[in-house]
Amino acid sequence: MKDILKKKIIGISGYNSFLAKSFSKKYKDKFIFKKYSKDINDHIEFDKWVKKNNNLNYFINFAGLIGSSSNKRNTKELFQTNFRSAIMLADIINSNRLNTFKYFLMLSTSHVFKKSNYKLIEKSIKQPKSGYGKSKLKLENKILT
Repeated sequence: MKDILKKKIIGISGYNSFLAKSFSKKYKDKFIFKKYSKDINDHIEFDKWVKKNNNLNYFINFAGLIGSSSNKRNTKELFQTNFRSAIMLADIINSNRLNTFKYFLMLSTSHVFKKSNYKLIEKSIKQPKSGYGKSKLKLENKILT
């Protein structure tokens, strides 16, 4: 009975993003949030953080790099952070075999879809134009395989 009443613990990367702040503010009374505040490309630091926070129940990856027409990011940098490092986060959590861990959530973006004048749904055509959208689509495809 005690476990049912105990608040679940969610690890969050990218905590300073609008989505992460909004999510944690909305659910602050329901969950305990543990923030990973370092760069997700630093896999050694992330592994240390997971070992220290080995009571996580969930992890949400809000972190990532965004590319826009006014701020062209190097495609290699986008793929490193949005794809390789995101996969590495999941691998690190898995390798630590956390006893209470249940779920890992990676966020994607509407930028994976082909531009449309219609409302997008999950089955909309995926045809990203930007490096950002391409890196997120590659992540989605990897997770599905």
